[in-house]
Amino acid sequence: MKVLVNDKAHQLSSNKLTELINDLVKGDAPFAIAVNAQFIPRSNYDTIELQDGDSVEILSPMQGG
Repeated sequence: MKVLVNDKAHQLSSNKLTELINDLVKGDAPFAIAVNAQFIPRSNYDTIELQDGDSVEILSPMQGG
């Protein structure tokens, strides 16, 4: 199955959002996830099943002024 992750094609072996996160997010840095432009609460990561063609955004907080 193929999805877009931050606008780049990514091949998945599983449709579980948590598997994608485990593959791509390293370390303890904070992040947020949006699937098809909808924010996903961290408490729901385990319940989300991705579909072929979904768009996933992995967002890191930024500071500035």
